[in-house]
Amino acid sequence: MYESPESVIDANIKKYLQMMDLWEARDRPVGAYSKGMKQKVALARALIHDPRILFLDEPTANLDPEATKTIRDLIVSLKEQGKTILLNTHNLDEAQRICGKIGVLK
Repeated sequence: MYESPESVIDANIKKYLQMMDLWEARDRPVGAYSKGMKQKVALARALIHDPRILFLDEPTANLDPEATKTIRDLIVSLKEQGKTILLNTHNLDEAQRICGKIGVLK
C-alpha cells in the first residue's frame, strides 16, 4: 500500500486505532459502528500510509468532546511534523485553533 512496508502499515493501523479508541472494536463490522466511529476509521485509513498531504473534510463531525480533542491534537501534531493539511470545516473556531493559514470560500 503506497509502497510502505507491511510492518509499518500494521504498526500504523494499531497506533491510530488505539489513539482513536477503536482497537477493541477492530473485529466488528464497520457497518455496526456509530457515525463518530466511522469518522475516526476514515481518518485512520487516511493516515496509515503516512501521507505528506491530507485533505480532511469536517474531521471532527459527529465526535464527542474527548474524541474531538484527540483529533485536533493529532492534526496539530501532523502540522508540526511538516505535513500539509487542507481542512474543510464550517467551524471557524476549530479552524482558528488548528490552522496556520485560513482561506474562506464564498
